[in-house]
Amino acid sequence: DVAAEALDDDCLGLVLAKAFDGRDLGLWYYVLASSETLGEALQRGARYSRIGNEALVLDYREAREPALRLSYAGIARHADRHQIEFCIAAVVSMCRQLTGRRLVPKHVSLVHLRSRDTSAFTRYLGTEVEFGREADEIVFAAGAAELALVDADPRLNRLLLKVCDESLKARRSN
Repeated sequence: DVAAEALDDDCLGLVLAKAFDGRDLGLWYYVLASSETLGEALQRGARYSRIGNEALVLDYREAREPALRLSYAGIARHADRHQIEFCIAAVVSMCRQLTGRRLVPKHVSLVHLRSRDTSAFTRYLGTEVEFGREADEIVFAAGAAELALVDADPRLNRLLLKVCDESLKARRSN
């Protein structure tokens, strides 16, 4: 909020997400990108999210309309508006990059309230965002989980899954 205020940018999280390149996340991104389908990528993203960020928790719901819910461990959610807006927009952007499609979520909700104009979010995400809801969540249209990824590489993915599993195991033992 302090940075957004200093920059006089009420949509700072969204602005940063537009310039975001998932490849900068390293191992976590590449295990997603080498998966065969968007559903696999989202499932693996949730499973391995703690490798790079222990505070951000991703929960993938496999369903007819798959969903990704974002929450925090050990951090008060009410104090985080721009970061979660960044995360939601960055996830959608990354899904578009992974599938090579202008993927439009069926539904997007955010916990915090937003009193100012929300049209920038609608334009970027392609759907209206509901603010003041019970969860920070992206719901994808039926069939989205089966979308093939443009950089799928099953052999590379198997290797990266081993590295990720070893990383998780090492974190738990510390």
